[in-house]
Amino acid sequence: NGTEFGRLIDGIVDYTVNMIVYITLALGMKSSLGIEAPIQVWVLVVLAGFSKAVHSISYDHYLSEYLAYEKGDSGFVLQEIKILKEKILNAQKMDAPIMRRIALRLYLGYSVLQAGSAKRKLIYDSKLYCEKNLLALRLWSLIGPTTHMTVLILSFLFGRPDVLFFYAIVFGNIWLLLMFGYQLKMNDQLGRKGTLR
Repeated sequence: NGTEFGRLIDGIVDYTVNMIVYITLALGMKSSLGIEAPIQVWVLVVLAGFSKAVHSISYDHYLSEYLAYEKGDSGFVLQEIKILKEKILNAQKMDAPIMRRIALRLYLGYSVLQAGSAKRKLIYDSKLYCEKNLLALRLWSLIGPTTHMTVLILSFLFGRPDVLFFYAIVFGNIWLLLMFGYQLKMNDQLGRKGTLR
């Protein structure tokens, strides 16, 4: 992550690894179950993979928001977008290699996708927000990427893919809805810029 394109490469590798893991899971289950239930296997794997993606995006959103309040700065990604636009202009002026220009444009697109939460201004008191949302962040982590991978590994080790499917599709999505409600209530209690209602 310390290199110029580190965050982009990190994101691409994460998405690629997750896709490979879930495709491999489907292929492995299909071969172990035989040909009698291939469609159901793919449906379960797609639902589990899609659920994991939604859970990870939600967790990352609230983690980024928490870190923005902790640092007192919501504009990190926006600053990075501005720098990337300048680098693209310089690359065009200097007639930089085509691969560098493509990488910069990909990085810009990736950063623009992540800027959704960064565009928001800090509307709550930072210290109060962090105090009130530390527990919420820990609760969000129950459906975060690390927990998903832990459940997946344990499911593989014990030969119980049904545990993964239950966790990702049933538990994870119920937890997601509960956490959205909890987060809305918590933010509503914080009020605007400072006072706790």
